[in-house]
Amino acid sequence: MKRVLLLGVCFLVATPAWAQEVELTLGHQPPATAKADQPLHLDFRVEPVSALGSAAVLYRALSATEWQRAPVEMSSTGTWSATLPAAAMDDPGIEYCVVATNTQGIESLQFASLDAPHPVIVRGDLARERERSTLAELDGLRSELQVGGAWVDYRVFGATAGKADDVGPRYTDYQVRYRYWLLRGVEYIEAGVGRLDGTAASVPVASYLPPVEPAKATHVGFQRGWTEVGFRPGDSVGLAARLLLGADEEGFRAGLAGILRLGRPRQTRLEFEAGTVGGVGWHFATAFHLTTIPRLPASFEVVLNNEPNAGSEAGEMARLRVGWEATRKLTLGVVGSYQGRDGNDHGLGAGADALLRF
Repeated sequence: MKRVLLLGVCFLVATPAWAQEVELTLGHQPPATAKADQPLHLDFRVEPVSALGSAAVLYRALSATEWQRAPVEMSSTGTWSATLPAAAMDDPGIEYCVVATNTQGIESLQFASLDAPHPVIVRGDLARERERSTLAELDGLRSELQVGGAWVDYRVFGATAGKADDVGPRYTDYQVRYRYWLLRGVEYIEAGVGRLDGTAASVPVASYLPPVEPAKATHVGFQRGWTEVGFRPGDSVGLAARLLLGADEEGFRAGLAGILRLGRPRQTRLEFEAGTVGGVGWHFATAFHLTTIPRLPASFEVVLNNEPNAGSEAGEMARLRVGWEATRKLTLGVVGSYQGRDGNDHGLGAGADALLRF
């Protein structure tokens, strides 16, 4: 009887110590990478399940300081798992560790630690990576507001310069545009307004029929508004379409233009543009944009057109733009051009613009 009582006392004393010696383990396969904007599911093996009080995954973004908590719970499929929300899965990645508490309330590290967490590189799809790189080029500034104007004169030099048959064209052209970089699906959207005002020949200068009367200078004016949508089918390829609506002294006008860009939006690139406006004329432009000189973006354009009076012969224009990045958000620019028609008469042009990014 005394022996049985002694064994019982020993059992009661030994039980708590035995229970504390049970080793609780949570095993899982730690990922090295994960997809952006998608929840990360971590499945665990719990041994023994009877010893588990609670467990959690402590995680944070690689650039953050505060830890978030995702509980380890039994799912509907009977497995133990924790889910890190999609909102937390962002470039460049996250880091995490795993802690658990047994049924006696003792907490232990199960994987990594707060001082040495496990990193997970988060990668987006091609569209997301493209958005991220372009936004970095834009310094995180998605909006652009540009105001500019130019004076163009085709008859400064040449056979008719200063004579009675000197009929231009001479005009000023003012524009205001706003562009927003969406960078997802649609690369950007743009809206703008402009006004052209000046003089040009009253009848076609080049035609298969002789003019009924000598050409004379007449007023030309054209007010317009446009919308433009840009797309990016490739990393260094951009396409855009522009719809233009306007009016002059004779009535309403409509036009279309297409743009092809070879190169990234804010880096050295080559652009081609072709368009036409009913009753105003057509144009084809090739532009080379150079951004290799710090804070001095520049572009050189060659333009063929018969604007601003459709029906006149085509002219050629060479245009140089040089900008100065006064601040991260403000760029000031000057424009100089040299243009001619007839092969005999040619002139100069000048302009200025300001670009505000925010």
